[in-house]
Amino acid sequence: MNTNLYPIEPNHIKIVQTYLPDYLKSKNLTTTTRYKYHCLNPNHTDNNPSMCLYKGRRDGKLRLKCQVCGLVLDLFNLVELVDHIQGFVNQYFYICNYFHLDPNNPIPSAHYEYYQHKKVDNQQILEYIDLCTTNKVLIDDKWSLRSIPSHIVEEYRLGYDETLDAYIIPIGDKGFIQRFNNDRKPKYNRSYDLRDYFFANRFYNSLPFIITEGEIDALSLLACDYPNVIALGGVTKLKHFYEEFLKNNSATIILALDLDEAGSNAFTLAKIISSKVGLSPPINLWNLFKEPLPENIKDINDLLIFNQPLLQKTLMTIKKDYTHEKNK
Repeated sequence: MNTNLYPIEPNHIKIVQTYLPDYLKSKNLTTTTRYKYHCLNPNHTDNNPSMCLYKGRRDGKLRLKCQVCGLVLDLFNLVELVDHIQGFVNQYFYICNYFHLDPNNPIPSAHYEYYQHKKVDNQQILEYIDLCTTNKVLIDDKWSLRSIPSHIVEEYRLGYDETLDAYIIPIGDKGFIQRFNNDRKPKYNRSYDLRDYFFANRFYNSLPFIITEGEIDALSLLACDYPNVIALGGVTKLKHFYEEFLKNNSATIILALDLDEAGSNAFTLAKIISSKVGLSPPINLWNLFKEPLPENIKDINDLLIFNQPLLQKTLMTIKKDYTHEKNK
């Protein structure tokens, strides 16, 4: 919502938004689970608390999000949903009146600081990763379900959070990625303020870089002994990756995106961006397979699970072709 269209100071809007936790409490929407709330989506029938408060990384705005159905609400949305107040300006003045605030000079919620997501330090990150890498038998067993071998698990310090039922993928000492193994959504959670990509531990100049959407897809390529892999952490990051990371790089790029509409659209976008920044167009990894792919696969990890020999054979061909070309 573009709040600049309304006759209210933008900073006043930001201040009023800090009353989201107070509003939830006043409407008895809290639960016995700390910072967890029941989903307010009428189509979401699961009664388990699944909504959490989070602070937007870009705008700093406090929101409520359901980790299952994906519903996102800010305070103004909530006032419309619960108290049926229509119109942004009406909602603003309603909130000010509800909390006895001066609309022309509101003050932040006294309890807001308790609900802000604070950045964890590196020591906390490392302690969590250590905790999730303690049970080697469990970890190897869980990752084997993804066909990721134990030597890759060990080299990349892969873990498993049994409580959350989540795969843990460290990104150096900057943070970690949780990939949930159940039906909860979103499927992935990145530790606070983590913006780094997943890079393989070593690269070879003679070989192309293979770029994947997800980290488990990148690990799948590493499992087949292909070294030059980078995971974006989502197809939406492709544009930024091309414009910032690859603009001065002449390496051959192979994209291994998911076999869905989003992956197809992203590949088309990558071709357009590469032309704009003066790079050679990317190669689509899926076009390099000389044999039929298994039915109903959606990504590289699926291929590793259902036809690892085909994936290995194709990657070996890439390695041979480019090593031979380099040695000419």
